[in-house]
Amino acid sequence: LWDDNIDVGLFGVAPDAAYSVAEKLRVMSFDFAANPGGSAVRLDYLVPVEQVATTIDALARRHPVPSSVEIDNTPYQDAMICTHGSRDACCATFGFPLYRKLRARSTELSNLRVWRATHFGGHRFAPTMMTFPDGRSWGYLDEATGSAILERKTPVEPLGAAYRGWSGYSDAGLQLLEQEGFLRFGWSCLDYRQQGHISPVDDASGIRRAEIVAETPNGDRIELSGDILQGDPVTAISSCGGEASPTPRSSVINIDVRVRTAVPLAG
Repeated sequence: LWDDNIDVGLFGVAPDAAYSVAEKLRVMSFDFAANPGGSAVRLDYLVPVEQVATTIDALARRHPVPSSVEIDNTPYQDAMICTHGSRDACCATFGFPLYRKLRARSTELSNLRVWRATHFGGHRFAPTMMTFPDGRSWGYLDEATGSAILERKTPVEPLGAAYRGWSGYSDAGLQLLEQEGFLRFGWSCLDYRQQGHISPVDDASGIRRAEIVAETPNGDRIELSGDILQGDPVTAISSCGGEASPTPRSSVINIDVRVRTAVPLAG
């Protein structure tokens, strides 16, 4: 798939007896292109073992899956916790205990699954978690912050340091600005459809201008903008036990927020 320049990310999850179906492997598809600017369109496929590779290839190329593949339409919420110790020791040391605690808590919440996952980046933030279908990344978690993320009931302010951003933005500047939106508008904004733009670096100031426009379900429009300032690098490791090296550091300043309320139609 990658040789054919097909933009797909793959990672594995460990089997779970409560989520498994006999003689089938579960292939989870999170399609962000099908819902631009929002949460992924997600489907679960129950696949005979010998057809897993064929099914993944078909999904990535947007071809029909084999006729023997079953579809599970349950509207799951999924939390993937990296416990991949052979990739990064800290993900196992810190990730597995977190997984065990949140997996136990997940039985209290409807249609929530918590998985042990292979790596998806950001090892120095261990323990790390990604939530789907919203596509958010989290780090520096413990049982309290992890539970708060899964339940979405507590105030979000204490979670600012844990929130790593939306995977829909590859630019760190846009992720920083989107983090500000999360802290200002709370849990609901994670489900808003949004799009962002960031300018090239201004040679004179060294600043990039970032802008995000989000739309609420009732049609309100949130316009968020700020200047992304590149600071001095900090020395940090990229993974547990790795060599420390200079790492870029950015901050967002001059934040401006505008909310434009939808006008109800007459009659």
